[in-house]
Amino acid sequence: MKDVTSYNYTGNIQNFEGKISDKIPNLGVAYECIDCAYDIEVSGDTIIDYKSVGCSWSLAGKKEQQFRQYLQAWNDGSKANQPIVYFKYIFNISKLTEAQARQRFYNLLQSNPTKYFDINQ
Repeated sequence: MKDVTSYNYTGNIQNFEGKISDKIPNLGVAYECIDCAYDIEVSGDTIIDYKSVGCSWSLAGKKEQQFRQYLQAWNDGSKANQPIVYFKYIFNISKLTEAQARQRFYNLLQSNPTKYFDINQ
């Protein structure tokens, strides 16, 4: 809650704890994770997920499904009849630095690029 007030979300919060799949009802393919949730939705079609993890954090299991669901939901405006959706991960900097978080995602995407990039053409 401290972070919510520090980012000037006042008046911009649309929803707390919603399903990612509810943001993409016209997907047309099977959902990666029908019950994966986000923490906050703010105006501008942005969904935010807070992570309080250390540098040993692994994006596996349900966390990986959630990440793939975000990728599946993402739309930059090029897909007709699908809402534009943006997403953010916000990490607890006392447990994981921005550089460490970026490196974890970089390593993940490099480990199997087609698994992640092919989910949403």
